[in-house]
Amino acid sequence: MKINENWSLSNGEKLTTSEIFLRLVQKQISSELVCWNEKNSQDIVNKRFAILNNRYGLLRVLGEGAFGKVYLGVDIKRLLNTKTRFVAIKRPTEKILHNYAQQSGYKHNENLSSKQNEQEAIQWAKLELGQMFSQEALSTGRLSSCPNVVSILDHDIRSPYLALEYCNGGVLRHRMQQPYNAEDIERWAKEIANALQASHSLQPDLLIHRDLKPDNVLLHNGILKVSDFGTAQMKLESESLKSLKGGYTPRYAAPEAFDGTAQPATDIWSLGVILYEMICKESPFKGQTMPELMRSIFVCEATDIEEKAIYPVSSRLKELVMRSLNKDPQQRPTAKDFLQTTVEKEVTETEFSINEITPHDNVEQCKKRHKKRSKSRYLILFFIISLAILAFWWKGMDNADVVNVASMPGFKFLHEKTYSCGGQTHTMKEYRHDRTGMEFVLIPGGSFNMGSNDSGVGVDEKPMHRVSVNSFLLAKHEVTQEVWRSVMGDNPSYFKDSKFSDVKDNKLPMENVSWTKSKSFCDRLGMRLPTEAEWEYACRAGTRSKYYWGNSMDGNYAWHSNSSRQTHKVGQKSPNAFGLYDMAGNVWEWCADWYDSNYYTSSTTNNPQGASSGSRRVIRGGGWDYHTGDCRSADRHYASPSFFVNDLGFRPCITWTADN
Repeated sequence: MKINENWSLSNGEKLTTSEIFLRLVQKQISSELVCWNEKNSQDIVNKRFAILNNRYGLLRVLGEGAFGKVYLGVDIKRLLNTKTRFVAIKRPTEKILHNYAQQSGYKHNENLSSKQNEQEAIQWAKLELGQMFSQEALSTGRLSSCPNVVSILDHDIRSPYLALEYCNGGVLRHRMQQPYNAEDIERWAKEIANALQASHSLQPDLLIHRDLKPDNVLLHNGILKVSDFGTAQMKLESESLKSLKGGYTPRYAAPEAFDGTAQPATDIWSLGVILYEMICKESPFKGQTMPELMRSIFVCEATDIEEKAIYPVSSRLKELVMRSLNKDPQQRPTAKDFLQTTVEKEVTETEFSINEITPHDNVEQCKKRHKKRSKSRYLILFFIISLAILAFWWKGMDNADVVNVASMPGFKFLHEKTYSCGGQTHTMKEYRHDRTGMEFVLIPGGSFNMGSNDSGVGVDEKPMHRVSVNSFLLAKHEVTQEVWRSVMGDNPSYFKDSKFSDVKDNKLPMENVSWTKSKSFCDRLGMRLPTEAEWEYACRAGTRSKYYWGNSMDGNYAWHSNSSRQTHKVGQKSPNAFGLYDMAGNVWEWCADWYDSNYYTSSTTNNPQGASSGSRRVIRGGGWDYHTGDCRSADRHYASPSFFVNDLGFRPCITWTADN
């Protein structure tokens, strides 16, 4: 059920889901009315619309576990103020309550019937579990300032439930089944460790999680948040092969956990198992049965992570993971140790620097320009003063708005515009393509450091190397469906139906197109796809940071996991310092090059064209449903030239020939 879904009522009214919840709470409609819509058959309102504690409307089930079910709910109280707040409602089922009463020592009253005894047992279990939920709320409430812990918003003892912060990215276990990279693992390790550090540092009584595993770690806007502090102590017979005394799940339990012992180091073991699984794609301890698994955990040593590692994480993190799996709790690291991990090599500006980007027509002119910089400081000072005087004089002229620019056949000059981003500021010349109306930016040729030497990045991004490119025109936006249709006569995009977006499809980026079809589009217009070097140069726009705006993800610049799982109208996010939009996120972008993971070791310096042959083409920039690491300026990916998917598009470019 969706919050804005429309319903017909037997009294003749047509209301949305949120309006029905509001009317029921305010007693403005009868719960005995019949409701229906195009997707759902007729049913009584009070059966279709469940309301908890006269406060939360239950929309659908999100998941189910040892404690019961988790529902997606809406805070009806907020709806009264025309605000929508989604919450996750954790609530035990009748079966869970019954099992808990049986296991936990409820004594039947001989003076009551079996049915009455069962009802009494359920009420007793509700109070017991309600107290546990209350304890979890109080315990987790002390962690409210930690950004990596799921917040508890509300709870009730008599009708036990917990209302938690709704996390839109699902559980970590599902995320681990999707593509990720070493940078993600490094970040996730710190985010989980940050939650453990906060809980292990509480005073006067520290808080131990007791059941840390990927199912109890959630994602919200790409950030990990640990959940279920406290309820892990619930012991349910239905989960007897999955949970131990104290709450631990055997696969992630330290040796001492099998005796019911809990200490901070026991949580660290669980973190080590999770990270080992991330890095190696397999568990460090295996067993088909409980005795086999216990023997592996108690007796066997985990295979050295260096032998099993699939992802090139830092040696520091590998060392911490292996120490976490030490049988002796005293020999394990602390959560704080994970937070102090550093990259293996710091890139200094002396080793890698980017000179101020200045326009030039070819690389030789750039070299000559560098030679001129060796002249005396007095000549440079005189030149600067002369320019200042000239600028002052030019500003006072009547025709100051006239810009002397070169023309380009098939393009109309629009204006010069200044952009600032990531500590860089550039004034760019912009043109409009006569046939399609697409806007292009003249990217001034220059030199930059391509790739990354950072710890944790893909081996295909190394080594960082110096590259020079000539000037070229690059589309300001990714090709839109409107432009594609005007050139190709069709629209194979996935997100073209209004049911996926409230944005008209003409400004949505083109996707679902292969490299072959993208090249065909460019060929019809006398354009081409940018080389990988041109793409990264244009993306960076003079920056040396991970992203073209800084070193951490900022949703003001990119559509990624914040996209509600769809593309968005081009140009809604802030541009880079070259005035280019959506270079990170929204849709991946095809490049002209063949992909070769070792190409950077032998790349040419001037205008590199990529590998001479191959079976896969380069794609860059990340897409609407990818993690933040894929949006880094240096991140490289690939796909078959015939491959197409709903998060892969392109932007064309053209070699600048006006001054040749």
